Amino acid sequence: LLMPMFSLYWGDQVSFFWTLEYLRVAGLHHAIMPATLAAPCGKIVANLSLIAGGPHACLIDRCKRIPIMIAGYCGFALCTVLLCTNRDRMIITALTFFGNLFQEIIWASSAVYLVEAFPTAARNSAIASILTVGNIGALIGNAISGPMMETWVYLPLLVMAALLLLGALCSTLLLST
Repeated sequence: LLMPMFSLYWGDQVSFFWTLEYLRVAGLHHAIMPATLAAPCGKIVANLSLIAGGPHACLIDRCKRIPIMIAGYCGFALCTVLLCTNRDRMIITALTFFGNLFQEIIWASSAVYLVEAFPTAARNSAIASILTVGNIGALIGNAISGPMMETWVYLPLLVMAALLLLGALCSTLLLST
């Protein structure tokens, strides 16, 4: 769980703070406002989709957590890589929407998995340790994304995508709850 959470926190922070900077530096000013509006919409749609139908009928209750997490990591990584290959405002907006949708799927399924994975007596300490490692990922991602962007404008996003794929790979090693 440490590496997937490290990857998720890194991706969350780089996505939140550096995607708009990437669009600015890459000269994609026309896509900044639509992408800014699409991001929270993707998160809202993801959450509504996961809980639609109510308890025991909704997607988050019917499906195993790990495949949902892996799909989220892979989808978020794919959207991030494709973001680097497009200059079209509508495509960038759609990729931002779906990237945030996949990111939110990871957050929601990971939160449920964390609660289910540990016995009550160890749960708080275990989750705190895992989230601490995740926050270290967020700090490192933010600290080095600026210098990486100065090296190559795509580098922070591609490193983020690689870490997300590593998070997906590590998630395959998790025990099913």
